[in-house]
Amino acid sequence: MNSLSEPTLVMVPGPTNLHPRVLQAMSQPMVSHTSKEFYNEFLEILDLTRFVFQAKGEVVVFSGSGTLGMESTVASLFERGDKVMSVETGFFGRRFTNISKIYGAQTTVYSPPDGQPADPAVLDEMLAKERYKAVIITHIETSMGLINDVKPLVETAKKHGALAIVDSVCGLGGAELRFDDWGIDVAFSASQKALAAPPGATLLALSPKALEVLGNRRSPIPSYYFDLRGWLKVMKDPKIYLSTPTVPVLRALRIALQMVKEEGLEARWTRHSRLASAFRRGLTESGLELWPKKPSPLVTAVKVKDAGPIQQAMLRNHNVLVSRGLDTHKDDMIRVGHMGNVTKEQLLVTLTAFGESVKAELPSFDQGEALRAFFTAQG
Repeated sequence: MNSLSEPTLVMVPGPTNLHPRVLQAMSQPMVSHTSKEFYNEFLEILDLTRFVFQAKGEVVVFSGSGTLGMESTVASLFERGDKVMSVETGFFGRRFTNISKIYGAQTTVYSPPDGQPADPAVLDEMLAKERYKAVIITHIETSMGLINDVKPLVETAKKHGALAIVDSVCGLGGAELRFDDWGIDVAFSASQKALAAPPGATLLALSPKALEVLGNRRSPIPSYYFDLRGWLKVMKDPKIYLSTPTVPVLRALRIALQMVKEEGLEARWTRHSRLASAFRRGLTESGLELWPKKPSPLVTAVKVKDAGPIQQAMLRNHNVLVSRGLDTHKDDMIRVGHMGNVTKEQLLVTLTAFGESVKAELPSFDQGEALRAFFTAQG
C-alpha cells in the first residue's frame, strides 16, 4: 500500500509530477482574484504564455481543461454550416470532430490508419476539392503516443485559405511549437501536461486572422463561458469580472511557466526528445513494439496483449502509475507519459517496473538489455 512518505511516481500522459516550487505556490494562503497581488501575477502569466507559444499577439488564460480550450475555440470561431476539415489521428482528434459537429459545423474527416501521422500531401488533395473555413490539427495525439508534423500541415491549410487550428494540449512546453513563425491561427493547451502545473488552466493564442473571424461572426456565440470575446476583454484588463478564476492553480501555473523560461524552450524540447528516445530504445531493443510510426517525445504507446495486469503490477509492486489505452485500445496498449519535469532517474524506475511487469506476457524481455540500450541512447 502506498504511503505519504512514498508518493506514487505518476507516469501517465497528464497530470504530471509537480516540482516543489509549484507545490509551494499552491500551498500559499488564499488571495482575492481582485487583489493587486494576483492582478500583477496574472499579467506575468500572460507574458509567459506568449513566450511559451512563441506568439507576440493575443493570448487567453482562463480556468478549465484542454477540452475547454477545444470547445471555446469551436464555439467562438465556427458557425452553423461552416465547412471544417478535421485531421483525426486518434481519440482526441475524434473529440475535436464531435465538438465541431455539436456546434453545427459541416465537418469532413481525414483519418489516417491507427498509429500513422497525418500526411500533408493527402491533406492538400482533400482541401483542393472544396473550400474550408478551418483545418483542425492535433499536435501530439496522446491516445496514440503520436506526433504530427504541424508546420507543413499548417502551411497546407493556409495555402487553401483555411484557418489553421492546433490542439497542443499535450505538446506545449515539451515539443517544438512556433505559433507566429509557423503561421498558426489558434493554438490551445492546458496546464497539467508538459508545462508541469496542476490541472485547471487553459491557455490559448490567437492570430490577427482568427481575431478578424471572431469579430465578423454573423451569428451570436451560443455560450457564455466559451465566448472568447469576453475573455479577450479580461486579458486586456484583468480587473474585469467574468468568472471567478482558480487562483491557486493560476499561481502555480505562473511558477511552472517561470521554470519553463528558466530552462529555455529549445533546451526543454531537446531534453524531452532525448529522454523519450532512450526510453523507447530500452523497450524496443528488448522485444516490445510501439503503436505509432512517428512517436511523440512526451508519450510512449506500447503494444501489449493485456494492459490491465501490467498496469496493476507496475502500481502494486513498484508504485509507478502508467495509463492504459483509450477507447478501442484500452486492452492492447500501455501509455507512459514522460513530460514536464521528468528526469532520467524517473524513466529508469519506470523502465525497470515495466520490464518486470511485462514478463508474464513477454518472458523473453531482457531487463539488462533494456537498461543497456537506455544508457547507450543517453550517450
